[in-house]
Amino acid sequence: MSARGRMTMRADVERNTASGTDAHGHPVAPVFAAHETIPCFVWFNSSRDVVDGDKQAIIKDARAMFPLKADVTEADEIASIKDRKGNVIIAGRFSIDAIEPKHDHVEALLERVHS
Repeated sequence: MSARGRMTMRADVERNTASGTDAHGHPVAPVFAAHETIPCFVWFNSSRDVVDGDKQAIIKDARAMFPLKADVTEADEIASIKDRKGNVIIAGRFSIDAIEPKHDHVEALLERVHS
């Protein structure tokens, strides 16, 4: 199956529209607005336990594949992952941490955004 044939999901991609600096010269807070809905396929790689003192967490590596010409950048965020009918199948926000072009698609490393 081709990479494009596996892209049965849709990512609601948002882009930061804030620009400039505040009165102290610091960048203004990001303001994400809808950019584009892009075909994709999202999966989770192996999970691992992390123990820090009394705290324990499970970390899952999330990845996504997009078409080669998809307009996604490492500054974008994904608001939701839906199926072709618009039903949310993976809730929550993800930031795009890294993008790597492959021979027939673009692969992105995702990180869950906690507010």
